[in-house]
Amino acid sequence: MSFLENRFSKIAVNTLSIFAMFTILQGCGSTSSNGCCQDAKLSEKIKETEKVTPVPEVKGDQIIYVDRNVTVIEYVDRNVTIIEYVDRNVTVDVIKVRPEARISGLIDGTVLFGDILEIDSVESSDVDGNVIKYQWSLDDINISIEQNPTIALPTEEGTHTLCLEVTDNDNLTSTQVCKTFTIPPVDQEPMAVMSGLNVDGKLIKTKCPVIVSGINSIANDSNITAYMWTVDKNITLRGEDQNLSFDTLGEHEVCLTVTDTNELNNTQCSKILVNDHVAPTPVLTLTDSTDSVMTKDDLLTRSTRYDFTCAGSTDDCGNEEPMTCEWNAHSYRIENEQRIDYISDCLAHNNAPVVGQESWIQLCGSPVSAYTHIEIELKITDQFGKSTTETQIFEVAP
Repeated sequence: MSFLENRFSKIAVNTLSIFAMFTILQGCGSTSSNGCCQDAKLSEKIKETEKVTPVPEVKGDQIIYVDRNVTVIEYVDRNVTIIEYVDRNVTVDVIKVRPEARISGLIDGTVLFGDILEIDSVESSDVDGNVIKYQWSLDDINISIEQNPTIALPTEEGTHTLCLEVTDNDNLTSTQVCKTFTIPPVDQEPMAVMSGLNVDGKLIKTKCPVIVSGINSIANDSNITAYMWTVDKNITLRGEDQNLSFDTLGEHEVCLTVTDTNELNNTQCSKILVNDHVAPTPVLTLTDSTDSVMTKDDLLTRSTRYDFTCAGSTDDCGNEEPMTCEWNAHSYRIENEQRIDYISDCLAHNNAPVVGQESWIQLCGSPVSAYTHIEIELKITDQFGKSTTETQIFEVAP
């Protein structure tokens, strides 16, 4: 049953009840006179008014107001009211979302040193408006209304709480967000922290440069003024960053000592294993006259020049230079499942092996019976005498 059907049903029942009660009080019944019952009949409608009123509805997670026409009908001598709702299909959003506060520039639970802290709230947002007010507090004391304040750090050691609330253009305030930080004790020695050694399982090789740094070292209540590195207890280097290399295989020890303004110091040491070199990684690239890279599935054409390079080949230190690239090429055909080398390849440099990062080949215009395949060989040798050879075979079009 619809809303209106249900409403009018209740009204009808109430009307009949009132009418029945009225006739009983007047002495009307099955034996009463016709005049009595006629006097008790329902009077005509005397008044009808209309007004617009908002009716709340829920759609999904959102509450809206739907404006509706309300028709009020009144009858004389009876306390009867009929209300008719007519949907005008007008919706008004009445939900306003609170803004969201976010603190940037501070990692929760971090240890802070120095006198000041620069923070910001640039990641705070309001999905249905703009953030217009900011309220920062430190240990429950309001300290700033700026968006990106620079605050003075407390001098008391221990844990402190920094909080932020933001207000949007609808005058709604966000939930308070907080982050904690710790001020370390005074006169505590610094902590040396080395970075660059044993990172991500990277193997250290002889004569390969290794960049190490002490930038992550910590001075609790002051500043670090000196960095001293020692290698195998007999090499001393000074400075925050160093470029180390090792000439011999086996275990080596690297130590870092940092000193702060209070003349307190701390040392950290690390044992590292220096490994032997492995063969370099060759990269052979062949291009045609349009600089398109040829793959093993591409057919080479006769009477055409092709260029090749070893650029991108690296040794196990990650170096491209110094690197020696040696090229050779052969043409052949397959006959009765046997390889038959062709007499002349028409290669550059009189068919001799070519040393250099780049070389080229000029294919002859011989018939199909002469040759059907080209084999290009690249041999690279790194500065440590390690060599690797890569061979690529290309089919020649008829």
